[in-house]
Amino acid sequence: MGFTALAAAALLALPAAAQALPEDRTYEMVSPPDKNDGDVGAGLFGGQAYAGTAGDRIVYMSLGGWDAPTNSITGVYAAERGEEFWTSKSTLLPVLPYPSIGGAAITGISPDASRVLSGTNRNPDTGEPAQNGDNGMIFLLDPTTGERELVLPDLDVNGDPVSGFPLEFTGNSDFSRLFMQANAPLTEDAVGLPGSGGAIYLFEEGEHTLQSVLPNGDAYKVQLPTPGSSGLVPNVTSEDADVLFFQVTSGVGDPDPRGVYRRDFSGATPQTVRINEPETEDDPGGGPTGSFGGASSDGTIAYFTSNQRLVDEDENSLTDLYQYDHSKPAGQRLTLISEDGEPADDDAAVTRVHTVSEDGSTVVFSSPSQLVEGEPIDAGRKLYVARDGEIEFVGITGPNTNQGDVSAEGVALAADGSQMALVTSAALTAHDNGGFDQVYVRDNDTGEVECASCRAGAANTAPAAFRTTGALNMFGAGWTGAIRNLSSEGHVFFETLESLLPQDTNGKKDVYIWQDGELDLISTGRSTDHSQFASATPDGKDVFFVTREKLSGWDFDGRLDLYTARVGGGLPEPSEPVEECTGDDCQGPPPLPPPYPGAGSGHYDGPGNPQADPVDCTPAERKANRLANKAQQASKKAKRLKKQARKASGKKAKRLNKRAKKAQRQAKAKRKQARQARSQLALCREEAEL
Repeated sequence: MGFTALAAAALLALPAAAQALPEDRTYEMVSPPDKNDGDVGAGLFGGQAYAGTAGDRIVYMSLGGWDAPTNSITGVYAAERGEEFWTSKSTLLPVLPYPSIGGAAITGISPDASRVLSGTNRNPDTGEPAQNGDNGMIFLLDPTTGERELVLPDLDVNGDPVSGFPLEFTGNSDFSRLFMQANAPLTEDAVGLPGSGGAIYLFEEGEHTLQSVLPNGDAYKVQLPTPGSSGLVPNVTSEDADVLFFQVTSGVGDPDPRGVYRRDFSGATPQTVRINEPETEDDPGGGPTGSFGGASSDGTIAYFTSNQRLVDEDENSLTDLYQYDHSKPAGQRLTLISEDGEPADDDAAVTRVHTVSEDGSTVVFSSPSQLVEGEPIDAGRKLYVARDGEIEFVGITGPNTNQGDVSAEGVALAADGSQMALVTSAALTAHDNGGFDQVYVRDNDTGEVECASCRAGAANTAPAAFRTTGALNMFGAGWTGAIRNLSSEGHVFFETLESLLPQDTNGKKDVYIWQDGELDLISTGRSTDHSQFASATPDGKDVFFVTREKLSGWDFDGRLDLYTARVGGGLPEPSEPVEECTGDDCQGPPPLPPPYPGAGSGHYDGPGNPQADPVDCTPAERKANRLANKAQQASKKAKRLKKQARKASGKKAKRLNKRAKKAQRQAKAKRKQARQARSQLALCREEAEL
C-alpha cells in the first residue's frame, strides 16, 4: 500500500471534525447545543436559511423553538459569530394564538442579515391584539439588541384595517433604506390611487414616503417585480438602494401607463423613466407591456422582455429580450438581445429570463427559437447566454414546455458573467448522467462545460440539486434565489445522494463543493442522516449546512444542527465533554473551564518526569498555507487573463486564452498539492493531541 492509500485510510479513521476540508476550512457549530428537542430546519420545508454577506450572521429556521416564541410549528433565529461561539437569538415577536396554523412570520431579511422583518398579530408595546385581526403588523427588528421599528401598521392612514401583508420588501444592505409594496394607503397622498396592485413606499428614518410615481409626476398603483414562473428577478433595487425598478401591468389613459420603470434617488429629487420606451420611428405595435428580468447591482443596466418592436432590428411581435443601459443618451439606451442570427427556422419567443450577472454584462435566458447559426434545429427549449450582447448557445435543456426545462432556480451566474452553473437533466457533456438532474459548470469565456456532479467512470444513479428558492419561501418573495450556489470565487455548492468520492460511504444526501474541476465534500459523507446545504456567503468562504453528525465537541444532543465550514475559521472547543444545558446557558456554548490545576505536591525541586517532545505541526501548516496561496494566485491570474481575452480579438485573444488555460492547470495542480498537505496537517494535529 503506497503513501497515498495509507494517508487516505488514516484520514478516514479520524474523527469527523479532524478531517481535512478544502481551503483550510474548519467546522464551527452555529446552532446552540441545547435545542429543547428541536431540530434546525422546518420539517417538510427543509432547512431554510439565509447567510449575511460577511459570513458572521445567518438567519435560520427550526422545527420547534427553544426559549423563544414560535408560530406553532417553527422558530426563526438569527445567529451571530463571536470570539468563542455563535449566539442564536429569536427573530419572532410574541404572538397571540391563531385559530389556524401560524402566528408569527419573517417576511424579509436584510442582505447583511443584521435585521429582519418580523410580523405578529399582537402589538408588542401594549400586548393587545392587532386591530386588523390575523393580518397583524410588521416590525423591522434588530435581533442583537431587540430594537424594533413599526414598518407596516395594523391601521392605514384612514384608520381602516390593513388587509394582507405587502407583496415584497427590498432595500440596501442593512435595510436602513427599505422599499415595500403595500395594498393599503400608508400616507395621505396614497389615498385613492388609480391602477391595480399596490403602492410602493420608501421607509427611511422611521417615515413612509410614496414612491410609485410615473415620469409625469402622477402617483399610481404598481408592482415590484417578484419572482414567478418567468424566472428570477435579481437587483430590483441597486446595492445602495439608489435605484428602484417597478412595473405597471394594467391601466388606461393617454399615454398608456403600462411598462417597466426605473426610479433614481441619487439626485436632489427622485426621477422616474420608463425603460421600455420605443426607440424607433415605426409603429411598435401592441401595448407597452414589459416584464423586468434583472439588473446590474448598481442599477445602470437592466433587462426586460417585451412583445413590442422597440428598435429597428426587431422585426416581429414576439416576446423579445432587451437590454437597457442608463449610462447612454436618452433614445439610444435599448439593445435587442434575442436577435435571430439564423432565420432559417420559425421565430419563437423568449420564454424565460433566468438570471443576470452583477455587472450587467451577461444574461441567461431560454427560447425554443434557433438564434445562433449552426446550432441544432430540433424542437426543444434552448438555453442561451448573452455576454455584451453576443448570444451563445448552451444546449437543449428540455421539450418545448416548462416541464423539463432548466428551472428558474437552477441557474447561477458569476458576478462578471465569466462562469455559469446550472442544474438540468439534459446531458451537456459526454458523460452518462443516468437521465437525472446534474450540476454542470460552463466557462463562459471558452464555452467549455464540465459536469460537477457526475461519477468518475460510471453512469449516475441519483440526481444532484442546488438548494433552490423554495428554501426561502418562508422568508418572503424578495429573497428568492439568494442562496448562492455559485460564489464569486468559483465555488459551486450542491447536494446529492450519489457517492462521488471514496470517503462518502453513508448512502445519504451530502453537501459537495466544486471549484476549478476539483471536487470535495463539505459534509463528511459518514452521517447516519441526510446533510443539507443551507446557504453561503458571496465569496464562498463560509458555507452553511445542516447535519445530524456531531462535528464539534459542543454538539451532544444528536439533533439536526447548523454548521459552517469556514475558511480560516476555528472557535474554541471544550476541554472536557459538554453536559446538557438548561435555560440561559443554552444560548451558546458555556464558557471554557479554567485550566485543570493537576494533582501532586505544591512544590518539588526534582527533575520531574521525562516529557516527550511536543509534536510541531508548524512546518506542515506553513506548507499547506503556502500551496493554498499559490493555488489562489494562479486561479486569480487565470480569471484576469480570461477577462482580458474576452475584451481582445484575433491572435491576441487566442494567446491570452492559452495563457489563462495554463494558469488554470497550475492552479488545479497546486490545489491538489494543497489538499494533500492539508491531509498531512490533519494527521499531524491528530498525533499532537494524543
